[in-house]
Amino acid sequence: MSVRLKPVLPDELFGLLNGEHLDRHLNKVVLLITLDESGWPYAAMLSYLEVIAPDRSTLRLAPWNTSTTTANLRRNGKVSLVVVEEGIAYYIQGKATELCREMEGFPGMAKIHVKIE
Repeated sequence: MSVRLKPVLPDELFGLLNGEHLDRHLNKVVLLITLDESGWPYAAMLSYLEVIAPDRSTLRLAPWNTSTTTANLRRNGKVSLVVVEEGIAYYIQGKATELCREMEGFPGMAKIHVKIE
């Protein structure tokens, strides 16, 4: 049974996404769901290098700036992320806004801010 939590990352999830132990998650992905132009769910996989939680109420994403996922985020900003690890399963809903079209030092990658809702 799922339980709706407050719009902040719980300790366990923040520990996974805060970027402190990236070496432990190099071969894992976070599922990112956006809505396409027709309103259908569109799934993408991002690595833990592309999803970082700077604090408990926001996420930063680094998808390719020409991807369908990024176009979907620019169009309506609705996003859900699914994190499944041994013993846990979370989904995070939020509102995305683009901070920059191309991140400095990472050509081709956009910088997206997600406010957890």
